[in-house]
Amino acid sequence: MKEEIVSCVKSYMNSDSFMKIRVRKSKKTKVKTRDKQCKKGKKKDANRIRRRRSAYENRRKLKSKREISSAKKERRKMLTGLRSAYENRRKLKSKREISSAKKERRKKIRVRKSKKTKVKTRDKQCKKGKKKDANRIRRTRNLEDMEQYLHYIGGGAGALALTGVAAASAFYLASRPQPQKPLFPLDEQCILQPVRLNFYLS
Repeated sequence: MKEEIVSCVKSYMNSDSFMKIRVRKSKKTKVKTRDKQCKKGKKKDANRIRRRRSAYENRRKLKSKREISSAKKERRKMLTGLRSAYENRRKLKSKREISSAKKERRKKIRVRKSKKTKVKTRDKQCKKGKKKDANRIRRTRNLEDMEQYLHYIGGGAGALALTGVAAASAFYLASRPQPQKPLFPLDEQCILQPVRLNFYLS
């Protein structure tokens, strides 16, 4: 049984159909291997190209870095020179501007202070004037009140004053010493006066 199976398999393997299948498979495998090799080659080429490109890029980058660094250094030098000159000019300008700004600020402060002093003096004068007016009004009011008071009390006060004056005059007249009566009346005194003079002269 085994021998028959082996003989059948051998006969099939030696047949044309099997050979065609083998050739077809071998072609397929060859194509596959070729494709794989191509792919590998392509990959290799791609990797090689990539490496070359990366190396070139690295060299270019290094060159560019060096160029950039040198350009930066030159630019820095130029900028430092320009900056120093610009800063010197700017410092001078800033000094002038600061001095002018200080002067303007001082002027503004002086003007503000003068305005404040003017306002203060005006307020003081207004306050003084208000005080004077208030005192004057107070005095006039006091005088008016006094006048009204005297007007209201004038009748009774006048009567009291008159009675007081009358009483005082009566008391004075009663308490003063009485004058001595002359020996001769006035008419006789006028007549006798030259006689007295002659008497004293003789």
